[in-house]
Amino acid sequence: NAGSVTGISSFSNIENLVGSSGTDNFVFADGSSISGSVDGGAGTDAVNQAAQTGIVNITLGGSGYSNIEDFTGNGTNSTLIGDNIVNTWSINGLDTGTVGPVSFTNFSNLQGGSNNDSFVINSGSLSGQINGGAGNDLIQANNIANTWNITGADVGDVTGVGSFAGIETLVGNASTDLFIFADGSSFSGIMDGAGGTDTVDYSSQTGAVIAALASGQYQNIESFVGNNVDSTLVGDNVVNDWFITAANAGTVNGINFSGFNNVTGNASVDTFTIATGSITGTINGGTGNDTLQADNTNNIWNVLSPDAGNLTNVNDFQNIDNLLGGNAVDTFNIAANVSGNIDSGGGDDIININGPLTVGGSVSGNSGADILNGPTQNSNWVISGADSGSVNGIAFTQTETLVGNTGNDIFTITNNAVANISGSINGGAGDDDLQVDYIAASTRTIVFDGGTGTDSITLTGSGTGLTNSYIFGPANDQVAITTASSTNTQLVNGTGIENISDTLSADNISLTGSSGDDAMVLSPGSIAGAQPVSFQMSGMPSLQFSNKSNLALDAGLGNDTVQINGAVQLAGNITIAAETISEGAGGVLVADTLTFNQATTIGTSGLALATSVNTLQINGPTVDAYINEANGLAIAVDNVTGVLDISTGSGDITSAGSVIVTGTSAFSVGNGGSIMLDDASNQFAGTPAFSSTGIINNVWLTDNSTVDLPTLTLNGNLTVISTGTVAQAGALTIQGTTNINAGANNITLNNAANDFIGDVTLQN
Repeated sequence: NAGSVTGISSFSNIENLVGSSGTDNFVFADGSSISGSVDGGAGTDAVNQAAQTGIVNITLGGSGYSNIEDFTGNGTNSTLIGDNIVNTWSINGLDTGTVGPVSFTNFSNLQGGSNNDSFVINSGSLSGQINGGAGNDLIQANNIANTWNITGADVGDVTGVGSFAGIETLVGNASTDLFIFADGSSFSGIMDGAGGTDTVDYSSQTGAVIAALASGQYQNIESFVGNNVDSTLVGDNVVNDWFITAANAGTVNGINFSGFNNVTGNASVDTFTIATGSITGTINGGTGNDTLQADNTNNIWNVLSPDAGNLTNVNDFQNIDNLLGGNAVDTFNIAANVSGNIDSGGGDDIININGPLTVGGSVSGNSGADILNGPTQNSNWVISGADSGSVNGIAFTQTETLVGNTGNDIFTITNNAVANISGSINGGAGDDDLQVDYIAASTRTIVFDGGTGTDSITLTGSGTGLTNSYIFGPANDQVAITTASSTNTQLVNGTGIENISDTLSADNISLTGSSGDDAMVLSPGSIAGAQPVSFQMSGMPSLQFSNKSNLALDAGLGNDTVQINGAVQLAGNITIAAETISEGAGGVLVADTLTFNQATTIGTSGLALATSVNTLQINGPTVDAYINEANGLAIAVDNVTGVLDISTGSGDITSAGSVIVTGTSAFSVGNGGSIMLDDASNQFAGTPAFSSTGIINNVWLTDNSTVDLPTLTLNGNLTVISTGTVAQAGALTIQGTTNINAGANNITLNNAANDFIGDVTLQN
């Protein structure tokens, strides 16, 4: 409380000093002090503590100093404390600057008041500490490349400032700002990089690091660096596009990051793209509809719990709704629910459904030749579009191959005209069934391998003018089924097939055997539909069919047999081409027209083939044919070289065409039946034998060769037309008229027992 003032050589015991209206300079000697107050009054006034060697603390706005425009500290241990108002501090030189209207020099430490303080480094520096005090305080760095070092809890230093504390906001400038966190340090306020390319660096931290972009703590930061061990970068609450371009490194919405082994989305839509990079920790989508896209390399995906799992170059993912493969081969092992879509991307991909689960969206193979493998449980597959459908309620698209598993799989191809799988369907293990519902608009090729187990094909549907054609072989379990109309064709190629059920409504069905020696059996069928028929072929799938009008059976090459067991009935025609046709237990063929082509043996002398048809045609070189028709029969026979033996139970034997026999022939009718072989092209090597279970009514024989009539007793008429001589081998008893025309050849009827009751007309 002692000193001097202009005009007064000394004063003492003075507690308060008041300046004049002019310029007042209050200069403190080392160790001096004023216990009261210093009031500069008007003018530009200064307090100078430069000579002090001890601690200098000056508080603005307090009772100690008023109306002072300039303060000078001692440069080493001086603290200027701001008023309890909103203060803006500007540091313009070394420990020099302004705070509001007050200038200061040689203050190594600055401390804010209880209100908000902003400390701006303007081409200056501070050798000591900036302490924000109470309030919401800010440091803005110089317009140079700055390094901010966070060394503890909300403390640190920055280029040009020895240290800071009590600061809530750190603001960079137009140049590059680097915020570096020492191990164990933290900052609870805001870091604003302002202009330039700015980085927050947590690489020295050994504990857990969480950088949340949505927290508002980070503003204008272009790059983040984690510790690569336990660091998590959390995205903002906006649509985020994450690109993982290196190990634990990449970008999110243009912000670079590295050393973050965990990345987490937020409440909006997050898309994580692996672009030649990797994540050693976890990708967590957060809430929102999030997508993980794999790299363009061969990838293996494992979904182990709902929306969670791992894949190549990603140690773990959580809360990911949509999975998107790359352009190479992606293998998806799906063992838990996926709430969104699975898109395998480009390449030839494999999708394995490993268990009962749901996919909220769909499974898409995208481009390439893709395979969908079903679960081990019994599964229902529905193919409703082009390479699309569902399995156990899981929708799939753009999938070229379907594979069942160890359960029983049902593959249903609907009657949608475009419903098909362009690759193949494989049932795998278990008892599997391919169900095809055909409509006339369908043109498609379906490839089905039943795999192991007892596998089947089921055909349904209808159309106009349809023909179903079956080709069996070459392997034992193979069959090719063609459904054709005048404009469209459906082909089903089956392998590993044990049973076929065909209720498709069609005009015709065609069965073709293999090139080997086939043993075939036709018998009544047990499936639904009109006139079901069962077809068995040695080593080949068992076929049951119904709703067909006409049957054509071609046994193919080899020495083949066809056995008829039970009543085999069709409303239209039956055509059989095989070496041997025989009757089994209760066998009978029921049709309108029955045709045999290239047969060696039809029936036997001891067991004639039973028929119930209107017309019989035998074509090609046939050795022996024994036919037992239940009713009347119209016949056409081409080249029987052995025995032709035809009998009817009731009705007549008539001509449906020429009868050519180079062996022997015999015709037998029931009581009152007639035998009318009147085709002009008939030719018998020997005169046929005519018989009846009772009495024959009429006989008409046209023969382009010599006729030697056997013993005949007719209740009606006898007509013989021959291009050779006509003679008799037995007596003729004719109740009706007799007409014999031998052309220019002799007619010899000289048996003494002949008895012609009616008129006799002879022409030669």
